Amino acid sequence: MTRCALLAFTGSLLATAPAYAESRPAENVIRDLSSALLSRDAARALKLFDLVNGGYAYSFEGTLMTGQKFETWLRQDILGTGRVFIIDEISARGTELHVEATYGIGRPQSKRFYLFRLSENGRIVEWRISHSPGMR
Repeated sequence: MTRCALLAFTGSLLATAPAYAESRPAENVIRDLSSALLSRDAARALKLFDLVNGGYAYSFEGTLMTGQKFETWLRQDILGTGRVFIIDEISARGTELHVEATYGIGRPQSKRFYLFRLSENGRIVEWRISHSPGMR
């Protein structure tokens, strides 16, 4: 494939990315997040979130941290420290995903449990984190 053909092909893939994001299964959003975290790609990870309404909490009942606090947390506390998030199991219930993952800094170390909620357009609006499987 020539360089021009490769650039044209790549451009056509990028042009379809938003449509793909809205039509893909919910589980793939979480797999994409895991991949972005492993590659420490902040821009790719942040594109998966509703940055206006979305956020995280360190418990299943806690108040979500949103907006700039969320973005700073993701960039500094997660990506900046080399945290990894290896998916062990995903269970989808509509736009709610229950995830068991092995988590750690630099390498997988301990089991964590996560609850994700997605918006209608497939963006993450909640990322709740726990050390125990209290979501079930």
